Amino acid sequence: MIRSVQADPGKTLLLDTHIWVWMVSNTLEHISGATRTTLEEGAARRRLRVSAISVWEVGVLARKKRLGLTMHVAAWVERGLATPGVQQVSLDSASALLSTTLPDEPPSDPADRFLLANAYNYGWTLVTSDAKIIRYANAQSIPVLDARN
Repeated sequence: MIRSVQADPGKTLLLDTHIWVWMVSNTLEHISGATRTTLEEGAARRRLRVSAISVWEVGVLARKKRLGLTMHVAAWVERGLATPGVQQVSLDSASALLSTTLPDEPPSDPADRFLLANAYNYGWTLVTSDAKIIRYANAQSIPVLDARN
């Protein structure tokens, strides 16, 4: 069972893959002004995190031609990880294991499960606009910031 953790957007922010993609491609119109401000503040404090699972997901989406990149995926990832305030998070065994044992009915996407496990294990706030992730995180008291609001 996951213990209760209070969401605090002032803490370290773990970016869902689509949020990171939107930041790098400067297409932030998909998220609220309040979330944009929170991301700017997080960048200024170097408190934005991108999981290696998001790098994997970008690679998969690019290969399947579901993500239109203007450059080779390796160059895009390098640029994306060089975004001011962003630090990469490696895959770790504790989060990998938790992603397989999340209680109740977590999202079926393995990347989503890994991000939820990272957010929980590190006490980070997961920034996403994915309604399934938001519902699950709220039900399990995992810190989450709904980027739509």
